[in-house]
Amino acid sequence: MIQRTHSPGPKVRLRRVLREEVEGKRTCVLVIGDGINAQAANLSLDQRGHWHRVMLTIWREAGGKPGELVETMSPIAIWSRLVQQWCFRHGTNSARAERMVRARVCAHFKRMESCCLKRSIYAKLLDGRLVNTISLNVDRRFLLHCGARQVRDRHARSGFLHRYFEIEGSKGRTKVWCPYGSTSVAKSIELGHSGFDKQLMAMEERRATLMDANNDWAYGFGPGLRSPKEIYFQEWRSPESWCDLILTGPLVFIGTSLPPDDWPLWWLLHQRARYFVPFTESQVNETFYITSDEVEADHIENGAAGLEIVRFKDFDSLWAFVLHSLAMAGRKRDSL
Repeated sequence: MIQRTHSPGPKVRLRRVLREEVEGKRTCVLVIGDGINAQAANLSLDQRGHWHRVMLTIWREAGGKPGELVETMSPIAIWSRLVQQWCFRHGTNSARAERMVRARVCAHFKRMESCCLKRSIYAKLLDGRLVNTISLNVDRRFLLHCGARQVRDRHARSGFLHRYFEIEGSKGRTKVWCPYGSTSVAKSIELGHSGFDKQLMAMEERRATLMDANNDWAYGFGPGLRSPKEIYFQEWRSPESWCDLILTGPLVFIGTSLPPDDWPLWWLLHQRARYFVPFTESQVNETFYITSDEVEADHIENGAAGLEIVRFKDFDSLWAFVLHSLAMAGRKRDSL
């Protein structure tokens, strides 16, 4: 992790990152999870979110006993158990079982998506003038109920690294990248462990391509690899993939538990941290993980992936801070 000996406190720097802009567009990248839906619906920590309720319903459809699918399991672990249970229940292979589970997930979520009320958190995020957001959810509640004038399925049918929607609001357009797919295209949903090898290979290929394209060494001479900030601000308006954003951008993780068994994402975060090592504090973008005092985050606190944890007393104060920062006048970004 970058050592910050004389810089302001984490909340001051977080607000600065949320406010930083170029030509009226915020440069930070929010990485959101299902927590945004829980907070938008005012669910407390002891209430099960929609994701777990949908998974539990499908688990019962597959003949599983309710007590066997516990809420503390990660979405990835739940998905893998569901596919196994569906195989057992219907006597089919894992590929077919996964297709059937995808179809059931889409059927359940689309009913929720169609009746969800407009949520102020969604709308305020859209009004934040963000250029890029990465959604670790497969449902489209944020997309459909943020008050967008238009939602375009740009590359939601593309491969793992390139899926995104484009939403247009009164203050501009935002790309919402969907690494795990979305309910708009059932076959795009990739959540279980079975596809991790292909995901890791795709990430490594993209990482190597990005590094090679931004290395000025020629036969042992030259300045070498360009700084993360320089690379990011060359392509942040039209990045090749969300992988590029994770590797180089100013990241704010919010509403996501970042489960330990999401190995491809953790691999990518560790590659980001390794990439930052040779550079000074002013040459790299910051990486924040926002949570509340009520939530345990032991798997993040070791600092190996370079995430800086910023804690708030509760989720109400957390969201108040984030939304107020996005609503404030923009701050011209620091030069390289």
